[in-house]
Amino acid sequence: MPRQPARASSGRYVSRLTGGTLAVIMAGGRGERLRDLTAHRCKPATPFGGKFRIIDFVLSNCVNSGIRQISILTQYKAQSLIQHVQHGWSYLRGEFGEYIEVVPAQQQLGPVWYRGTADAVHQNIELIVAHRPKHVLVLAGDHIYKMDYGPMIAYHVEKGADITVGVVEVPARESRNFGVLTATEWNRVTKFAEKPAQPDTLAGRPEAILASMGIYVFNSRLLENVLAADAADESSAHDFGKNTWHSLEVTRRLGELTATGWPVLMSASRKDFVGETLGVGVDDRLAGTLAATAVGAWLGARIFRAHDVAATRQALDMVASVKGDRPPARATRGLA
Repeated sequence: MPRQPARASSGRYVSRLTGGTLAVIMAGGRGERLRDLTAHRCKPATPFGGKFRIIDFVLSNCVNSGIRQISILTQYKAQSLIQHVQHGWSYLRGEFGEYIEVVPAQQQLGPVWYRGTADAVHQNIELIVAHRPKHVLVLAGDHIYKMDYGPMIAYHVEKGADITVGVVEVPARESRNFGVLTATEWNRVTKFAEKPAQPDTLAGRPEAILASMGIYVFNSRLLENVLAADAADESSAHDFGKNTWHSLEVTRRLGELTATGWPVLMSASRKDFVGETLGVGVDDRLAGTLAATAVGAWLGARIFRAHDVAATRQALDMVASVKGDRPPARATRGLA
């Protein structure tokens, strides 16, 4: 008989998945809005409820979800955080493969510190790969919430997803405080907007939106490839949630930039957001590049950076002719 798929509700099934998951906690935040509370410590190390710290919420979530392989990435004023983790979270059993390791920023890839959350993970990708996890759970170390990550990881596996994002419903009026996702009725993400003024709301519920919680589940192999491509893209923000979705949103709303009257330069040639959108490599991005370029030209962009100059010139000429700004090179066909 064919093997039946395990159910996400099975405790043993979920336990196997969480046991093979590595949690990577981003704990380098400055927490500037907390002012004096973070004058001498990073935001995740801020005291909360007496002897506890903000990072204890996400660490507790991990341990109680059965995730006991945890890497904490630090950068800004980390000594207080390091001491707290060493003194308060040293009970995990190393002989069983359990650990919580604190990984300081080490300029692994050159004379640069972490340039964003994605870059922080990329600079430590060799460490992550060395642990050989089946899945990587990327978390923020300065969020306060309670959650069992097991069902989310099980859902990720059952759907065959490459990336799964944790979201929460919030009032639409608060959209300027969150990254907002748009999803189909089958929970497939179709759009991401960073703190939009006019967000996409839930179907039939115009008062609610889906806000990103900063929780990401990745397949390990995909994570390595995506981060390598992101690191090579000088125009990237090197931050989760601010690249492909952001680039698509900027392209759609390019008219708002051109409406200012200033000349707008567009650089979409062979970019990773084209490759990720179409699922193609660098050498197969010409069609997507020309499509994005045509949209930008229609919306008023005036300067274009291109690798394939002749093809781009033709695309721009065609857009100009469709808009009525350029006559055809020749028009010899008869009219019926």
